[in-house]
Amino acid sequence: MYQSKRLREPFSMYVAETDPNSLRSLRMENDLRTAITDGTLQLYYQPKIHLQSRSLSGVEALLRWIHPEHGFIPPIELIPLAERTGLIRPLTRWIVDTALSQQAEWAASGLRISVAINLSIWDLEDPSLVRYIEQRIREYDATPERIEFEITESMMMTDPEGTLTTLKRLRQLGVRLSIDDFGTGFSSLAYLKRFPVTAIKIDKTFVQKIPDSEKDQAIVRSIVSLAHSLELDVVGEGVEDIACMNLLGELGCDIAQGYHISRAVRADELVQWLTKSGFGYAKKPQITSYRSFLQ
Repeated sequence: MYQSKRLREPFSMYVAETDPNSLRSLRMENDLRTAITDGTLQLYYQPKIHLQSRSLSGVEALLRWIHPEHGFIPPIELIPLAERTGLIRPLTRWIVDTALSQQAEWAASGLRISVAINLSIWDLEDPSLVRYIEQRIREYDATPERIEFEITESMMMTDPEGTLTTLKRLRQLGVRLSIDDFGTGFSSLAYLKRFPVTAIKIDKTFVQKIPDSEKDQAIVRSIVSLAHSLELDVVGEGVEDIACMNLLGELGCDIAQGYHISRAVRADELVQWLTKSGFGYAKKPQITSYRSFLQ
């Protein structure tokens, strides 16, 4: 019943692994609570590139947890665990603090790198979230335009009015906002013009097969046209080969992200990637269009 209420679903099926009162769930909750404070968690960073200039656009911060007993805990298990146990708020704060701290380290070494951070629906319902982010921006003397928060399309639909209020407050800080997994929802077009987003990320299900699918090409082309008419950047995620990346550029997509460019790497590995990848880092702004990320 409680899970159904949290997810705003008419019903939920009982699964022992998702029962917060099961022995394993209680142990995992305790372990995650400890991991948030003892340095066990890590952030990896996946590069995104401008398709026109083939230079770094920014990175997406992705959470990694290597459990001492169970090994790697995938995000698809980790995030729901945090959400149903109430640990998502301290976890998100850890991610924000760690990402902005790392961004400050890069800036001190001369690398001005934009960082994207994922938010949960529970984060958007946290009344103290925006103030916390504002405090961290001041603490690290961060440039708001180089900070981006990603929300999924389904999150927008869960509580449109509440989400809109929080996103407006975030946007007032000067940070960027993007819609992740765009194209997988059902009601996004009705709200897209209302939400103060600056970019959309086309879901990988439409991107990965575009070299071989005229229908996927048509979908991507339509999304790009719609987004550009609203003065939004477009990110294509799930780019796994050169043909896909090139075609995205031809279809007008602004930014690409995926394994062909790089997997998510540690912060120190990102610097190595910059020197070896062939994409590189633009020290000066490369404004490819009015929608492009600032370098």
